[in-house]
Amino acid sequence: MTKESAGRGLAARGITVGYRDRTVLSDLSVEIAPNALTGIVGPNGCGKSTLVKAMSRLTPTSAGEIVLDGSPISSMSTRALARAIGVLPQNPIAPDGILVADLVALGRHPHQNWIRQWSGRDSDEITRALEQTGVADLAERRVSDLSGGQRQRVWVAMVLAQQTEFLLLDEPTTYLDLARSLELLDLVDRLHAEQGRTVVMVLHDLALACRYCDELIVMRDGRVVVQGPPKEIVTEDLLWDVFGLRSRVIADPVSDQPLVVPVGERRITAPGFELR
Repeated sequence: MTKESAGRGLAARGITVGYRDRTVLSDLSVEIAPNALTGIVGPNGCGKSTLVKAMSRLTPTSAGEIVLDGSPISSMSTRALARAIGVLPQNPIAPDGILVADLVALGRHPHQNWIRQWSGRDSDEITRALEQTGVADLAERRVSDLSGGQRQRVWVAMVLAQQTEFLLLDEPTTYLDLARSLELLDLVDRLHAEQGRTVVMVLHDLALACRYCDELIVMRDGRVVVQGPPKEIVTEDLLWDVFGLRSRVIADPVSDQPLVVPVGERRITAPGFELR
């Protein structure tokens, strides 16, 4: 990244996206805050992953446009877009028999051309990405032989090696236990804080989304319900309206961000507690 690239914006302007005869997003507009860590949350099937795919041009829009720094990404070459936006989709598929180091090396391909061939910097970026994600000791193993959590960290390493200004991560904590999820989100947070990267993550865990994200985009039924800092938008009424979740929202004793406490119907023993 260069100083000149800092602060560039990514936005969806009136996009419509669908699959076959089903429209998932309709006339949706949203601005991604530059240099921020933004979480996309919402119930299953609300269009979170579709929005990420549209913003990375993995899924075409039938109306509207995705713009990067004011210009439609539809006009960018595939290589130029890959140098600007790194994306981790859900359930990525690795080529048969590929080694971990070779998969991570694919992240450097957008930086190659007939003038600029493989360099020491490429090797350094691969090594750094392997170390940052804690998979350096797996470099010579086949990706297919790894556990789900190990594979997920390898895919994240590939995206990091791409060294893009924007990171779009669709459920990056999939297959990770709680400790590894925190490690990964700490890493993403450091990349955002130290390098000024703009990060967008789809997350299912509301507690982690509130703790780590500067902004949340809350979606339901293919539209954006509200966007803003967690402290300003996460309320018990919002959680009921969007998720159908009865809850209490209290201050997280670690981060002072909202902490969502789900309310079930059994074993409610707190003195004076009443369901609303």
